Amino acid sequence: MNSSYLLKEDGLISARKQHGELPKSATDNQIRCKVVCMLIVGVSFFITGMNAYLMKQVEEISFGFVLVCFTIYALIEACYYRYWKVFGEFLLGCILTFIFLK
Repeated sequence: MNSSYLLKEDGLISARKQHGELPKSATDNQIRCKVVCMLIVGVSFFITGMNAYLMKQVEEISFGFVLVCFTIYALIEACYYRYWKVFGEFLLGCILTFIFLK
């Protein structure tokens, strides 16, 4: 989905609707950066998940690394935008990371 936002002519408009957690004042460059970051995180999760499925075992180091990277990304985003809806994404990342590490 995020790759189509980057390829379509009106992709950033669709991305702005999809990522409603961002403030209305977010610029097109900020939306594009968000889409690229989410694409990288999504591909990382997909590769880690496919590796676990095909190898029939979960490599906790790689999965944990991707999860921690997502949480750090969410923290940076929350600090950058300082918008209440973005903090929800960060809290979700923290909860998932805590559950995984426990």
